Amino acid sequence: MKHIKLSIIFAIWTILLSATVNFAQPPTSVLTGGLNSPNKIITAGQTSLLVTENGTMMPNNGRISLINRATGARLTLIDGLPSGINTAEGQPAPSGPSGLKLKGLTLYLTIGGGDSVVPGERGGLAANPNPATPLNNSVLELSLPADYEQLASGFSLSFADQTTLAGGSQINLLNAQGKKLSMRLVANLPDWKRDYRPGIPQYNVRPANVFGIEAVGEN
Repeated sequence: MKHIKLSIIFAIWTILLSATVNFAQPPTSVLTGGLNSPNKIITAGQTSLLVTENGTMMPNNGRISLINRATGARLTLIDGLPSGINTAEGQPAPSGPSGLKLKGLTLYLTIGGGDSVVPGERGGLAANPNPATPLNNSVLELSLPADYEQLASGFSLSFADQTTLAGGSQINLLNAQGKKLSMRLVANLPDWKRDYRPGIPQYNVRPANVFGIEAVGEN
């Protein structure tokens, strides 16, 4: 009889616990779709979200999407952003736009490791002599139009623009409406460092992967 009572008490407790867990779960729904390997998300302006996307398996098609928080409507804010196919961590995958930080109309964007390293000998890694972009592991500054939340069309970055940015010059992009978005390179960080390991040739490297950004005062 004692065992039966304990079994009944345990069954009641299990049902109550399950009901509590189910009750505590908030309802969810899909806000938007069509994102290409999304990475990070932040709130922006009065009604928007900004999402970084690594892109597809084609290099240099990373992008930032502007999403209306009320309707879920998605607009490509800028595409053609630096990205590469990371083959150093098992299954190949796109790696590109990562962290975001918005201060007023200034948007800071980090670019991840991309294809800056490739598999080497004996399980090691080697520096990629021909990466898809000169801007792997970089920090970019975007000056947004004052009415960026009401844009009807986005901006596009070319590979020539990437080369100009890597050289230290600012670029100005125009969309179909004639709106301007300016970009400059804040920092181009090292893609890798030497990583000597026993039994692996001396050229083995350890990759960087810039994955986020935060503002500290004016830095």
